[in-house]
Amino acid sequence: MAGEFPLDPRTVHALGAALADAAGRLEPSPEVVMGMDTRESGPWLAAQVAGGLSEHGARPRFAGVTTTPGVAYLTRTGAFVAGVMISASHNPYRDNGIKIFSHSGYKLPDEQEQAIEREIFALLEAGVEPAPVPLAADPGLDRHYVNHLASTVRHSLAGMEMVVDCGNGAASGLAPELFERLGARVVPLCCAPNGRNINLGCGALDVSGLRETVLARGADLGVAFDGDADRAIFVSRSGAIVNGDGVLLLVARSLHNQGRLSGPEGYPTVVGTVMANLGLERALGAQGIRLLRMPVGDKYVLEEMLRTGAVLGGSSPATSSSRNTRPRATASSPPCGCWRSCRNPAGTGRTHRRSRDLPTAPGQRADQGAEAARGDAGRGGGDSRRRAGAGRLGARSGPLLGYRAVGPGDDRGPRCRPGGRSYGPHRRRHRARTGRLTPPASGSGGARHRCGVRISSCRRASARPLATGRRTPAKKPAAG
Repeated sequence: MAGEFPLDPRTVHALGAALADAAGRLEPSPEVVMGMDTRESGPWLAAQVAGGLSEHGARPRFAGVTTTPGVAYLTRTGAFVAGVMISASHNPYRDNGIKIFSHSGYKLPDEQEQAIEREIFALLEAGVEPAPVPLAADPGLDRHYVNHLASTVRHSLAGMEMVVDCGNGAASGLAPELFERLGARVVPLCCAPNGRNINLGCGALDVSGLRETVLARGADLGVAFDGDADRAIFVSRSGAIVNGDGVLLLVARSLHNQGRLSGPEGYPTVVGTVMANLGLERALGAQGIRLLRMPVGDKYVLEEMLRTGAVLGGSSPATSSSRNTRPRATASSPPCGCWRSCRNPAGTGRTHRRSRDLPTAPGQRADQGAEAARGDAGRGGGDSRRRAGAGRLGARSGPLLGYRAVGPGDDRGPRCRPGGRSYGPHRRRHRARTGRLTPPASGSGGARHRCGVRISSCRRASARPLATGRRTPAKKPAAG
C-alpha cells in the first residue's frame, strides 16, 4: 500500500538515488523519463523518485499521466538511460507500484534489479532522508507517443462507432483522442479520474457497463483498458466479450495468413502462459500453429519470444506483444519486474504472495519486518505475497523487485491420490489442503493421508477413477 514500506517516502527516495547511481555508471548526467497513472498517491511518489534521481546526479523528465507502454516506448526511443512508471495496474487506488525499464524498453534483468535492491538497503542503512522534487509534465513526451500509435494504424476508422472505457486510468486523456483522430466516432466511458475511482467497477476489470453500452447503442466495437492501459478487453457488436486468448487467436490467424508468424525453425509459434486456455492451444494447433507456455508474467513471455524468434505473445486478460511493432513487454496479471505493493483485486481470482524472509527496514524489528511482509493479510486484504522464485520455472528472486502473481492453486499440494485415484469423498470431508501420503505406520491398518485419515476409509464402491472421470457402480449381488 502506498505510504507503507516498501512504498514509504524514505525507501522510494532511496530507489531514485539507487537508480541514478546505476544510470550514472552508464553515462554522465543521465536522463530518466517518468510517468504515472491517476492514483492519488502518484504525484508524491513521483516527487520522491525525482528527488532521489536529482540528488545523485540524474535528470528526471516527467511525462505526466501516461500509460505503461508509453513509458516503455519513450524510454526506448528517447535519450533516456531508464524509464520509471508509477502504477499498480489493475489494483485499487490505495495500492501503487514502481516499474523500471532499461533503455531497450524492456524491464530490468534480474541481476540489475538485485543490484539496485542492495543499493537501496545500503542507502537506508546510511540514513537517507526523503527530499521530494516537484515535477511539471512535459506534454511533448506524451504527444510523441500518441503520434507513434497513430502511425501504426494503416486503415481509417471512419464510419466506426467505438465505446471506449478507460477505467478512470492512464488512458483517460489519450485513448478517446487517439481513436477520434483515426476517424472513429467515440463514446467515452469512465474517463473522469479523481484519484480514487481508478478500476472501480469499470475498465478491463468490469466490462458489464461497456457491454451494455455497446448493445444499447449498436456500436461496432467496445474496448476497456485497465489502470495503466497495458491490457485491454474487447466487446463485439453482438455483445461477445473477447479476452486475451481470443485476441491472440485472432492476431495469430491474421499473421499466419500473411506468412508473418515466424518461430523457431520456421515453425509458426505463439508464446503464451500456463494460464492460457486449452481451447486456444487446440484452435491454434488446428491452424498449424504451436503454443509455447511460460510462467505467468509478461517478462517471461517476452524473454521466450526473443529466445525463439517468435513475433507474437501474450496472456489473458487481453495483453499481447508483437515484435513487429515495438519491442516491449506487455503485462500479465500483474506485471513482473516491478516494485509494487498491491492487494488482490476483487474478481481476479489471484493472490500476491510475499515471502516471510523479506528483509526488514533499518530500525525495524524482525517481527515488524515479518508483519510488513504479510501486509494486509491479517486484515482480510488478501495481501499474502510470495516472493517470485518459489517453485516455478524461470521464476524470479529478490526481496523488493522480485514479486509476481500466482494463481489461486499454486500452493496446493497433490490431493489424496493412492494408486492413481482421486477420492472426492475424502476431499469433501477433510478440507485441509494437505499433500502426500505418509508411509503406513506399523499396525496402522494401511496407508494414511497426511491429515491422518486411513486411505481405506475413503474408498467407496462409487469411487471415481481419475483417468476416466466416470463412476463405477457397485456390483449387484448375483441372483439367487
